Amino acid sequence: MEGVSIPNYASMIQGLLRICEFLPEALLVGWDVLMTDDGYCVIEGNSPPGLVVWQVHQPLLSNPRNASFFHSHGIPVAKHLLPS
Repeated sequence: MEGVSIPNYASMIQGLLRICEFLPEALLVGWDVLMTDDGYCVIEGNSPPGLVVWQVHQPLLSNPRNASFFHSHGIPVAKHLLPS
C-alpha cells in the first residue's frame, strides 16, 4: 500500500533479523507477525513458507530477482523464469 506508514515496522524487521541469526539452517521463513500498539508480536515462523499462497496476489516468480533468489536456495523454479 503506497503512502502508508506502519508504526514500528523498522523495529520489527530488526527483531526478525536478530531471530534469524539464531536459525542459520532456516534459509527461508515466512513470518506471521502482529503489529501491536506496543510494537509487534511474532506469532510463528513457517519454514518453508507457503510460496503458493504468495502467488495469489501477484506471480512472485515473474520477477527475475525473486526467481533467482529462490533458485539459489534450492527452491524449484522453472528455467524460463530465471534470468539468462
